[in-house]
Amino acid sequence: MISDEFKYPLAIKGEMSDLKKSNAGHHYFTLSSNDSSISCAFFINKNTKNLDLSTFNQEEVLVIGSLDFYITKGRFQVIVDDVDIYGEGALKKSIEKTRLKLEADGVFDNNRQITKYPKKVGVITSPKSDAFKDVCSKLNERYPLLEIHLYPATVQGKNASQEIINQITRCNANNDVDVIMLIRGGGSLEDLMPFNDENLAICIYRSEIPIVTGIGHQPDITIADYAADNSMETPTAAAVYISPYQNEILQNIDTMVESMNLYIVKYIENKKNVIKYIKPNLERINPSKVIEGNRNLYHTLNSRLHETIRLKNEVLKNDIDSYVSKLNITKQILLNIYLLSKKEYKNTLDSFKNIFIDLIKNKKSLIKRLSLEIQSCNPKNILKKGYGIISNKKGKLLKTIKAVKITDEIIIELQDGKVEIGKNNSKKLLD
Repeated sequence: MISDEFKYPLAIKGEMSDLKKSNAGHHYFTLSSNDSSISCAFFINKNTKNLDLSTFNQEEVLVIGSLDFYITKGRFQVIVDDVDIYGEGALKKSIEKTRLKLEADGVFDNNRQITKYPKKVGVITSPKSDAFKDVCSKLNERYPLLEIHLYPATVQGKNASQEIINQITRCNANNDVDVIMLIRGGGSLEDLMPFNDENLAICIYRSEIPIVTGIGHQPDITIADYAADNSMETPTAAAVYISPYQNEILQNIDTMVESMNLYIVKYIENKKNVIKYIKPNLERINPSKVIEGNRNLYHTLNSRLHETIRLKNEVLKNDIDSYVSKLNITKQILLNIYLLSKKEYKNTLDSFKNIFIDLIKNKKSLIKRLSLEIQSCNPKNILKKGYGIISNKKGKLLKTIKAVKITDEIIIELQDGKVEIGKNNSKKLLD
């Protein structure tokens, strides 16, 4: 009856618990809602998406499947075809996916410096919210000098994220605040979804003005918190973070004034001691005393200078006379040496001249004698006496009868020319 009644696949919402996995890869779990529950079986052949059900355990899920009656144990169970996160679980899954994407893109790397003593703060929130009242109260209590500029925006609903983006853009365009506070009170995950918007996170990242968030209550954390320069657990905590405490400032001022007074007193005492120490020195270098002392010193030094100059002049005069006398003696000695050297030079020169003349005569005689000897040894002169020079055609001298016998043509050089004689007794005058 049950099987016939539920012929079509069912969609059942509930919280997954008691998840078990068999050795074969089948999953078994319980689906609960309030005080009711039903068993479920997800067989491996149905898990075509290769889902890891351990990520769904203890989460609210939506199960698609068919109803079955397990006769052996007399109980109903759902044969599961598909499983997915439902409700806040689905939202959390979507938020985590967006967070990972933005983290990879560097959108969470903001670290803009927030001034220690801001003059103006821009608050983006609903003007009627308790969060805005709490923030204003806390800022006025801690730092009344801080100007609060409200940039109104809805912080819940479909258009909330775009309104917040518009106000952040407006803050940057006006550029009249030192820091931006993005705040709202607590709420459900659905209420806080505008602060998980990807475009809002990018807008926070691109802001030129530092942004501090105070969204919801601990442990609520949104993507806007990750993108901000600093995120606090609550709006009030954000107000405390950006504002210095006036009592601490006044205490610091008192401490500084006290330190300055002590420094001034110490400085004056130190200068008094310095004056006390240098006063004798000042007396000693009194201009009138210095002038008088220098006048007397001048006269004394002037007298000493003139006396020194006089003595030096006398010494120099005596030295000059001595040098002149020595110079005259040296001059006479040098003159005598010069005259003697000049005479010796002339004698030496005459001696060298006579030596060279004799040498030249001897060389001329030697040349004449050698010339005669050379002429007497000249082969041409010997030929005049009736001698002849016998050679072959190549000019080689023939000195023996044997050499003449083996030569075809011989050449005989006489006083007045050469004649060639062949073996056939032919004769030819060469020149």
